Amino acid sequence: MRSHPGEVTILAIGPLTNVAGALVLDDHFATYVRAIVLMGGSLDAGMGVPFLSPLEFNFLKDPRAADIVLSAPCEKVVFTSDLCQQVVFGRRELEALQGMKSYQASWLARRIEPWLKLNNLLPLVPWRGGFVPWDVVAAVWLRRPELFECEEVGLRMRRSRFTTGAIERFECQAPSRMAVKVRADKLLDEFLDGIACFDIK
Repeated sequence: MRSHPGEVTILAIGPLTNVAGALVLDDHFATYVRAIVLMGGSLDAGMGVPFLSPLEFNFLKDPRAADIVLSAPCEKVVFTSDLCQQVVFGRRELEALQGMKSYQASWLARRIEPWLKLNNLLPLVPWRGGFVPWDVVAAVWLRRPELFECEEVGLRMRRSRFTTGAIERFECQAPSRMAVKVRADKLLDEFLDGIACFDIK
């Protein structure tokens, strides 16, 4: 990144330990990156786990790292659990994968179908008839940012006795761009189009 400052965008779809470590170890790291795009945190949404809502696992695993990244003086684009749950990969998308007949589509379809069946059986999940493609939502923004509506807002880990990955809004000098709405049908079509482009034997 030092040789290409402002050109590299980081897509962070797990706990933010490594990104936070880079920010702490290198005072100039935030000036090198173009943006940090991350999937994590929850304002209101749960995951079907009673008494633990709002809940999100990436920020839950390392809340200190999440706070460090959210406060970084660089562009940050945040896709919360709340936003991701607007997108449900269902039977229509599964059948589209099965119809492609490529190795990659078949491989994905075999692994996705059990998730659809499981989520139809679980009584408490807030989405039914499919599953939420969490990381895909953030990744699609890199190709199709026009599918999202965002707002500028300061974000930090919610201060409470129990850490659940919950975040809260607050006034700050380094706000993030937080996606608040997505054209879910177009996002799913973009994902399927991306899979259809690959046919690696």
